[in-house]
Amino acid sequence: HSRLSVNEEEIARDLRRRGLPVIVVVNKIDHEGMLQDSLSEYSTLGFKHVVGVSALHGLGIHLLCDFIAELVPGEEDREAAEKFEFSLAIIGEPNVGKSTLLNKILGMNRAAVSEKPGTTRDPVEICVTFSCRHIQIVDTAGARRKRKVNDSLDFYSQTRTLAAIKAAQVVLLI
Repeated sequence: HSRLSVNEEEIARDLRRRGLPVIVVVNKIDHEGMLQDSLSEYSTLGFKHVVGVSALHGLGIHLLCDFIAELVPGEEDREAAEKFEFSLAIIGEPNVGKSTLLNKILGMNRAAVSEKPGTTRDPVEICVTFSCRHIQIVDTAGARRKRKVNDSLDFYSQTRTLAAIKAAQVVLLI
């Protein structure tokens, strides 16, 4: 039985169609026994990079950062006018740990984290220096299926998430 949701498969299809480099991040891997099954399942989405992490405990973050560094575009692939060299969007369903992962990558609590889904409504954009490159990381609202968007606030959040995906050079699918 697959743990992949219809929403995750839809998001993966959309990202493949856009042709963006994607790192599939399987969060909430709190012990070694969970790792192999989760990675095999999420590798069926068809992306080259699949990494298991525990954002809460910091497990797997170094490997994730290595994958990010590998996908950072070269100097010739960016516009000189940008204040950052590279944009990375963190996307996924509500309450999968996107903000916790961002905080762990940054090494500080920058994004609000809560047990309650829907804490992030507006994208959180943070510029950092990573592997000697200036990177914009965008923590997005939880991606919902169109029929689950109930009000104007949800619609606005989803519109901003889609804009972040479109602007990103790499997407982390959590």
